[in-house]
Amino acid sequence: MKKRTNLLVIISGPSGVGKSEIAHRLLAIKDLKISENISFTTRSPRQNEINGQHYNFISRNQFETKIKANEFLEFIEYNGDYYGTDTNSFKKLLLFQNVLLVIDYRGFQKIKRIWGSKYPIVAFFLRPPTWEKLIANLKKRGANNELEIKKRVKIAQKELAFSNEYDYILEVNDNFAEVVKEISEKIAIGKEI
Repeated sequence: MKKRTNLLVIISGPSGVGKSEIAHRLLAIKDLKISENISFTTRSPRQNEINGQHYNFISRNQFETKIKANEFLEFIEYNGDYYGTDTNSFKKLLLFQNVLLVIDYRGFQKIKRIWGSKYPIVAFFLRPPTWEKLIANLKKRGANNELEIKKRVKIAQKELAFSNEYDYILEVNDNFAEVVKEISEKIAIGKEI
């Protein structure tokens, strides 16, 4: 019988599609034995976001110092801010459990290219049912003005072009439970070595 290895679970999708809510629900399922590797970012916290819980919020200068020290598994610049996954914390987590990363398609491509032969990866791309729904979600946040929403929609169009590189493409509507169930079933199956 083959031994079950811990999975690197990647969730990507456009801003406003519901990645954070789905990740939150997945993390609450104890049987999945999954933890989120908390990313670093230079963007400002949104209302109700807690440093070290939602993101590790650091200055641009601090982030660039970490880049020079080669401390990131992957990092990208998105909409003027950096986002990155710390290599050491990721490796430590993966020794003991499945690890969830919520990252964009560029981060996924880097991880797949560099780390795909070392770690079993299962990747999910979340897409909105319609552009109107995505725009409505972005407006609900209250932190996005019209210009910001237009920028994010333009980025989302680019992201959707890369969705076929993922293992699974899931449409997210207001019923997050269905998406969480489907993802959790795929994680539970896992990969064997």
